[in-house]
Amino acid sequence: MSITGVSDSGKSVNQTVNDTLERLGETDHIRETIKNTRLKENVKDSNSSVNSNKSTKSNTFSSRVASGAQTYRYPKSYMDDRRDYLEIRAIKHKYSGASAPSGGGLAERSNELNKPGASQTQWYMYLPMPQDILDNNTVGWNEDKVNSIAAAGIGGVSDALSGKGDKVLEQMGQGVEKMTDLNSNERKAINDFIGTQAVNAAGANVRAESMLTRGTGKILQSNMELLFTGPGLRSFNFAWNFAPRDADEAHEVKNIIRAIKIAMAAKRGGDTNGWFIDSPDYFKLNYKHRGNRPHPFLNQFKPCAMTSFNVNYTGSGTYATYADGAPVHTQISMAFQEVNPVYSEDYSTGKGSLGTGY
Repeated sequence: MSITGVSDSGKSVNQTVNDTLERLGETDHIRETIKNTRLKENVKDSNSSVNSNKSTKSNTFSSRVASGAQTYRYPKSYMDDRRDYLEIRAIKHKYSGASAPSGGGLAERSNELNKPGASQTQWYMYLPMPQDILDNNTVGWNEDKVNSIAAAGIGGVSDALSGKGDKVLEQMGQGVEKMTDLNSNERKAINDFIGTQAVNAAGANVRAESMLTRGTGKILQSNMELLFTGPGLRSFNFAWNFAPRDADEAHEVKNIIRAIKIAMAAKRGGDTNGWFIDSPDYFKLNYKHRGNRPHPFLNQFKPCAMTSFNVNYTGSGTYATYADGAPVHTQISMAFQEVNPVYSEDYSTGKGSLGTGY
């Protein structure tokens, strides 16, 4: 079927239609060419992005490894600069040999471990953020009692330290005589209390407080108060589930378990002829946020010792392995304890000024 006629421009309608069809064909060809070009560019950009990510992963974890230090991570395909994770470093401390305090006391072990050249990194380990992230700070407080007679006898003890120790009880007695607001029965009961202490010093076994209560029906004021007894050492517990998805990841899980066992174990010390045992490795822990940045909202750690490491090779409650024997589901748990207490001044310098501090 053909179309005939003349258009306003003098061209036949058939010619006009044919010209239009040709132009449309050229346009479609151009559009198809542009589409193919864009597809090629997208593929190129995608490959470039993948290679960049691979390079980032490699740089992220290999750039932090000290000379001779091994690197472990799980899961292998997941750990990159887009993730938050826990970094664990096993470090071998080079002891200086000094055992006596210098100046006001011994240097903190955590400061010794952080000195350049004082320790050597054995390996780095990168694990996903644990399910339970807990931060606990403890300080020691305990109740203390000082009865009134003991308080009154402080002067006598002071004299004893000055060389008048044979008159301690006499001084305490004189202190009692100076007590005001006591009736004669109460003063006599207190004198009996002191006398009981003297009898006990000679080998008797009489409870002075009971004699006081028998005579007066009262007990001594204990002056009870809660007193600070010392700082505490923080403990941290972590747990992970390992479910390797291929043979490479299964071997990585095995290597992680071996590396931790070796690092936390005591060393026989090859050059000590069996006389001594070397300490296990210490550990440095760091929460990381999107790469190698310290986490801005979590706690920091002082150097730690690993106090326990537990492995459950039947994590799902039943024995199941792949064809090569690798467990399908493994659970591990670690317990760490810091080597030094945290002090108030630690929050204003160094790692203590990051995130929520220690």
